Amino acid sequence: MFLMSVTSRHCSVLLRKDVVVGQELTLEIQELSRRGDGIARVNGKVIFVPGAKPRDIVKLQITRVMPNHAEAVVIAPQPI
Repeated sequence: MFLMSVTSRHCSVLLRKDVVVGQELTLEIQELSRRGDGIARVNGKVIFVPGAKPRDIVKLQITRVMPNHAEAVVIAPQPI
């Protein structure tokens, strides 16, 4: 888990950031999205993985992080 401090003019808030761009993870794909991308989850955050299928266990790299989801690419089809 990564922590990031966000400060505004009126308050300071501590936010939890579960994944970061460039991070490598080994995860099981749980389901398919409507677009056909694999879906994995880390602490409730959805990670879309193009080309992955349910029950695949893949090593992936996070390529984009948005407030409600992240995107990743497969860098190895099986855990190393």
